[in-house]
Amino acid sequence: ASGLRLIRDLDIDEAVARFAAGAAHALNISVRGYHKLLRVARTIADLDICGSISRDHVAEALQYRLHNPV
Repeated sequence: ASGLRLIRDLDIDEAVARFAAGAAHALNISVRGYHKLLRVARTIADLDICGSISRDHVAEALQYRLHNPV
């Protein structure tokens, strides 16, 4: 339930959320890491002055994660 609330609160389209979830699964990212990924994507969208998170924002957040694994 908290995952759905996070997706709603961050204004993520369902298709973009599926893309992020699929990437997280493929890269074996934990649930906590997935939530961090979405929050970084939200920050990137904010910097782009976008109201919603796009697939490009998620892809950029994934690149940061892959370069700086936690």
